[in-house]
Order: sequence, then structure tokens, then C-alpha cells
Amino acid sequence: MNSSNKEVDLSSVLPALLSLVPQAIINRFSFDPTPLKEYQFDQFIGTVLFIDVSGFTALNEKMGQLKGGEGPERVTKHLNTYFSQLMELVTHFGGDVIKFAGDALICLFGEKDQTKEARTASALHAVGCALEIQTTRSQYSMDGIKLTLHIGVGTGHVYLMHVGGVDNYFEFLVAGQPFYQLKSAVDESGSGEVVVSKETHKVVG
Repeated sequence: MNSSNKEVDLSSVLPALLSLVPQAIINRFSFDPTPLKEYQFDQFIGTVLFIDVSGFTALNEKMGQLKGGEGPERVTKHLNTYFSQLMELVTHFGGDVIKFAGDALICLFGEKDQTKEARTASALHAVGCALEIQTTRSQYSMDGIKLTLHIGVGTGHVYLMHVGGVDNYFEFLVAGQPFYQLKSAVDESGSGEVVVSKETHKVVG
């Protein structure tokens, strides 16, 4: 039998696959494994951590001068290493990596039906995570190019949405008040800084 036709033991690959899926999606299908047939959304008060990596353009330009596929291969290797370190800290602090937005990470702290105390704790965890990242992972050098971080934290009503449905394809989106706050927070943050929105500051005191 051709090896390409062998059945795959899902139990052996499932942990690796789940590591690529936001916890919010895992929670939804653990509660109700029924395939989606129409759009769905949840809303709650949560905190969003936005980690923006600076220096990526300069790195791409330098690696683009290398011959063959060596440049993209080295960029991918380094970014995987750096992003893995950031994701480990986000998970350690109880956050959920929702999206890769170009050279940035969008992370969510909090979940539906939390008490006020739990929402406060989630916001504190997000801020603590941001400070820990800037303290221990704020700089990463690769091939003579230094990557640095700008981090913003926002809190407010969050909307988790499964949208689409054409040809049974759905996209998972996150929107809400924290993203409006994050635009100014990230723009105002300098390299190595963490800027929290006034809404987050009010929650964490």
C-alpha cells in the first residue's frame, strides 16, 4: 500500500493541531461539537493584549539579499523561535493567542460569564504578561537585525464571531471596544514600553 494512503492516527496528531487553535474555538466545540451552519457570536467584557514586533521590515530587506530560498527560510526560523517564546508567556499568564496579524500577536484574556472579580484578575494577568514580556523578551537579535516590541492593553466589550458560511467556510473574528483603545495605545508606546488604555487602568486600579 502506498504510504500516502495510510490512515492517520488522529490521537497522535491532535495535540499538535490543537496547539494551533485558539482556546476560544476549542471551548466552543467542546461544549457543542455540532458543525456550524450559520454565523454565531458571543460577547463579554475582556482584555486584549496587542504585541507589535518592530524591525521585521528591515529583517526582510536584509534576508531578501540572500540567494535562493535561504532568506525566507532564515526569517521563518527566527520568527518561529521568537513568537514561540512570546506565546509561551501569554499562555503562562492565562491568555489565549487569537490571531497573528502580520508581525503582531492579538491575545485575549477573559471569557464569557466571568464575575467582576474574575474580569479584574484577567486584566491584571494581561498587564502582568505585558510587563513580563517587555522585561524578559523585549529584544531579539537575528542576523544583525534587532527586533523590539510595542505593547498595548485594552479592556471592554469583546465580540467573538464565527462569520461566513459560503461553501461551509467560517472565519473566526474578534472585535470590540479594546481594539479602538489599542490603536492609540500602541501608537503612543515606544520601543520596550507597555501602554494600557484608561479603561484597563480603571479596571486594574
